Amino acid sequence: AARWLWSLTTLTALIALVRLSTSEVGVNSKLGKTLIALIPLAIYPTGASIGNGQLPVFVITLLIYSIINLRDAKPSWLNSGLIAVAFLFALVKPTLAAPFFWIILFAGYTFRPAILVIAGYALFSLIASVFQPTGLIDLYNLWLHNALNGLAYGANRGGGYSNLSGLLNQLGLNGWNFDISLTVFFVLGIWTYFYRKMDIWTLMSVSALIARFWTYHMWYDDLLILIPMIALLRIAKNDYTIDRQIKTAGILFALSIPLMIAPGGLYLFPPPWNMIYVLAQKILWLAMLIFFLIVAERERKTKNLETISPTVA
Repeated sequence: AARWLWSLTTLTALIALVRLSTSEVGVNSKLGKTLIALIPLAIYPTGASIGNGQLPVFVITLLIYSIINLRDAKPSWLNSGLIAVAFLFALVKPTLAAPFFWIILFAGYTFRPAILVIAGYALFSLIASVFQPTGLIDLYNLWLHNALNGLAYGANRGGGYSNLSGLLNQLGLNGWNFDISLTVFFVLGIWTYFYRKMDIWTLMSVSALIARFWTYHMWYDDLLILIPMIALLRIAKNDYTIDRQIKTAGILFALSIPLMIAPGGLYLFPPPWNMIYVLAQKILWLAMLIFFLIVAERERKTKNLETISPTVA
């Protein structure tokens, strides 16, 4: 029964993820839609997530759904509730979803979704604590303690890769894991506030890349990179974007395909080729992050110019 439930819910999430991807890129041709629909299915994190019984397929689908509705849905309690419910389910894996909360908080037309997320998370935590032998505060202290131990254990075993936890471990600074992660989280919040009026896919891409780097992750969590891949396609097909930006987006997307296609190189190539592959991924993901930060700044300057320019009759 559990396998059937897993299969059906996973298939549903995959269909939703494909539909969201194709609709957001906005390609009209059947060939273009087919190629875009294949991207979520062809990249290795999708298979790794399903095969390992992990949750990124569900979490990424819910994240995209909730934030797209934040952009498109009319501000009402019903729509705010739907956004909040989708995001609350995504928070089942906070290491993936938590950085996106800043978008829910700052980028919408109303604070209602953010308020409902906070209230819902507090309520569900309180209900869950009733069935535990200790109180809510003790549970969260234990959760934090176990999380920090898990970071150190994972970094020492080399299980996670391409994240700040691994870097701090290599530098002998494991004791700074919590402080650095929290700092990165709040810096992202400050950045999101100042760029809250920019394109929602730019905000999601920066959040996804920061989420990938900020704490311990395994290879199935690389499904986060699907978000900037979709955003790059959106820019590459945008006739109103400057030529250099279109070309850069196209190049970054083209480079991401061989580095993201299944089965992936981390467990396919023998040493040291697998580490060279991971290094190439790190460089590309950092280049994506820099690119989207530049895109956001250019868009902000453009909006500022439009605001101060006089209207010509």
